[in-house]
Amino acid sequence: ECPCVAMSKKLKRTLLLPALVVCNALASACADEGCLLDAHSQADSDELNGIANANLLQRSHSLELFAAEPLQQMSEMAVQYVARVPSGQCDSCPPGQFLDGPAIPVKWVKLMYPRDNFTSINQVSWNIVESDDPNLGRLSQMPSECNYSQTAKFKGGTFYGLITTCSVVPQVKGSVINGCCADTLMTYDKETGSEYRYQIDQLVKEALSTDKAIDFIGVTHYFDIVEYGGIKHALLLVSYNCTASPACALPGAILDAIVCLNLQDMTFRRASNNKPYFALFDELGTFSEDQSDSVYKIAYFPQDIITAFENHEQWHIDSLTRFRSKSGESIIAVSEYHQNAVVLLKDPFMYPAVEGGGEILQRFGTPGYNGSSSTPSHWFGVDPSLPPLNGLHSPYYWQDLDGVERITVFNNYGPVPDDMSFVITFQLKLVPQSEVTGELNDAIFATNVTMIPIRNGSEPLYANGQGGARPLDARYSQDVFITTLDSLYLMDTSGAVVDLTKEDIAIFDPFAYFSA
Repeated sequence: ECPCVAMSKKLKRTLLLPALVVCNALASACADEGCLLDAHSQADSDELNGIANANLLQRSHSLELFAAEPLQQMSEMAVQYVARVPSGQCDSCPPGQFLDGPAIPVKWVKLMYPRDNFTSINQVSWNIVESDDPNLGRLSQMPSECNYSQTAKFKGGTFYGLITTCSVVPQVKGSVINGCCADTLMTYDKETGSEYRYQIDQLVKEALSTDKAIDFIGVTHYFDIVEYGGIKHALLLVSYNCTASPACALPGAILDAIVCLNLQDMTFRRASNNKPYFALFDELGTFSEDQSDSVYKIAYFPQDIITAFENHEQWHIDSLTRFRSKSGESIIAVSEYHQNAVVLLKDPFMYPAVEGGGEILQRFGTPGYNGSSSTPSHWFGVDPSLPPLNGLHSPYYWQDLDGVERITVFNNYGPVPDDMSFVITFQLKLVPQSEVTGELNDAIFATNVTMIPIRNGSEPLYANGQGGARPLDARYSQDVFITTLDSLYLMDTSGAVVDLTKEDIAIFDPFAYFSA
């Protein structure tokens, strides 16, 4: 009996896999030894499709298998590394101090899956990288941080993270706004291990103070790394509260803005309004109670309503992403937690106002419910027979296997039941207001939608204040997603779910990743 067959039988006893499956994974070694793979029984051959069955799924992440790399090579398995980034909030640490206890390092999870149309989490294997892996370069030596606030990115060979160093904890009337504030953007090069830190808090404060008096400001917990003119920029979300004046029509609320920081010369790119920031209330807000007025505008509470709500946020933009559509148009998508909605804008840092920069092109969700119930209600792209959505996070743009453009977003609660999160995907359908000839109503943004509840069997799972989801690899599957709750999870459209890291730790999203 040739060594390959003997070894495959040994692995078969360990993994409960047919010998042919394992021997096929070691095909290169078998060929060298002159083994005949077709000598195995037809029964084994019929089981070939079980190469990533549940037995392998449940065991491969906990066993050191010398066959893992041949399995990847000979079966043409794709490989992806995903960072588990611990997140925190600045109210968790006193000024000038780190969190109690040791810092939690970034952990990397290696996933392998077929390079063709796979549909189930049972076709994915994984392991937590516990030691040096050449594909990680110097990332395994990246220093631990006490407080990522709250997300990270991996782009162009560089890891980016927003950091709360706790040197300053901005407060409003003695309280810190949830999800705020980061004062540092750190970068770490995968190949060289070089690290750089950008001090951003004071720069951003100066940018927003150009035309209004600011009582409070903080870079919040989300960002994106993009290029304009071939130069890297950081799109940063900002919360601010301004002093009542002609330039500040809503001083009683915490409002949202976006800034675009040039990481080469540390200047701010001008927005479509020719200012160094894009404030959503200033550019898109309305106090109108007419429902048609808040289709292409965002409804806000007037001053006399919100005075009873100390530190009230309108509307806590919790995430953003910038992408180019198939047509080449640059789009910025933001999610508003208290509006239960996603807003897609024609990139205000790419286009001037005369070309539509900063205008709304699509909306999705149910604004006017839950935290925004005093504003006109809408059902953008959502079936009105369902309960309203509640808390949206982390829009992620992708194209499916047919080239259809889609956005996946994480819904914290509902629509049913209230204590279960959903992964929601809707089709990109951009409709500028200039193209609307009839009545302004919710039907303008009708689109195709899928909603996948996150549950473990009959047990509902949810994240109450963060969360993100994306296709594991949209090149090969539109049915398998990776998401975050209190851990990293895999799930598929059948409802199957599996916990990858088995830990109870705050993780915002699974968007820091790369393919090897």
